[in-house]
Amino acid sequence: MGWKSVKEHYRIEHFVTIEDEWGQFERKPTGDQLLCIGSPLCHDLISINLRTWKFKRAMSGSLHQLQRVWDEMHADLSLLADLVAVPDTFEKSIPVYTYKDGEIIECKCEELGWPNVTHDGQMQYENKFFADRSDAVVAGIRNAEAWIESSRRWLSETEEQLAKAKAQLARAEGSFASLSRESAPV
Repeated sequence: MGWKSVKEHYRIEHFVTIEDEWGQFERKPTGDQLLCIGSPLCHDLISINLRTWKFKRAMSGSLHQLQRVWDEMHADLSLLADLVAVPDTFEKSIPVYTYKDGEIIECKCEELGWPNVTHDGQMQYENKFFADRSDAVVAGIRNAEAWIESSRRWLSETEEQLAKAKAQLARAEGSFASLSRESAPV
């Protein structure tokens, strides 16, 4: 994935990462990947869907520093696609560990820690990437525990909403039945 090639070619001083695109109303990734150009405050000042090549700006007023990059990319989209397709090359390949869905994943990077990016384009957030595998396991367990607690709370709230919806439906059906008896011929 040519995130590094894009960063170097367009002389981008901001962060450049590859991220999963998340559905607007869903709690899961869409399967598409985004090339994101951002800052510590906003990771996606510019985002480009790498399947559809659709561009988005996070906040148009904040892009004055990135307008040149925006214009150059739009001037030659085939060049941008070629840069993304080029496998990046790296001087160093230091192992770094992260976790996802119960797995510990080993990535490679040139430099450890935030705000550095792994070879596959992931930002090394301090709570998500670790030089030591055992630290990734501990953080992954802590994250999974929080995920369980959040999911249980969400399930409980959903069950309460379902019970209220069932009660409302029963009341509506009762009201309909009563009114239907009133309108029936005698």
